Amino acid sequence: MRSVSLEDVLRSSSQNVSVEFQLGVARRLAIAVLQYHSTPWLDSEWGIQDVCFFNAPDLSSDDALETLHLEVKSRLCDAEKSQFVENAVEENDGNDQISISNMTIFRLGVALLELAYLTPFRWLREREDMSDLIAAQRLSSRMPPLGPTYQQIVQRCLKWARRNDGLLQARLQWAIYSDVVSPLEHMLRCLKIENKALDTGVRVLVEGDETVDAE
Repeated sequence: MRSVSLEDVLRSSSQNVSVEFQLGVARRLAIAVLQYHSTPWLDSEWGIQDVCFFNAPDLSSDDALETLHLEVKSRLCDAEKSQFVENAVEENDGNDQISISNMTIFRLGVALLELAYLTPFRWLREREDMSDLIAAQRLSSRMPPLGPTYQQIVQRCLKWARRNDGLLQARLQWAIYSDVVSPLEHMLRCLKIENKALDTGVRVLVEGDETVDAE
């Protein structure tokens, strides 16, 4: 079975991907993290190299998204991780010291940035000696090609990744759905409405959660 990783897709200038593809992949990655973030099956160091498409020569088709898989690995053999608790990782940049307490969520934020710019994270960094967290925060402070709503989604992921409190862990699953998955689904719905309007020649105005047809 032939497979291609998302990293390979982003590294290849020959692949033409649509905004619908970008948002569709982002949504599926967020759902995967929602399902696996508190289990031993998702490596906290996961990345776009672990996201694969199988037998999908045309990545612009809906069929390609149906073949998307995020590789999961058992961490039960690792005694330090068997209690499902991720240790904080300190990131240093000059005199600043910031901790990443949830690497899985941080990796989701990074993957969303890579999808927005269609470029691997290591190519987006301003400096090689800059920490991953500082680099991601600086990127998220700029308006991405996918717009302000997408920017807010990325910023939320990076914010959650830095927090280390029981309240966050208790509500993290709901937060991922309400603040990441749901907004991505809304963006996809709006995009499909706009595309349909262009195909049919009907002018459609999208206002919040409501759609208004205009003559």
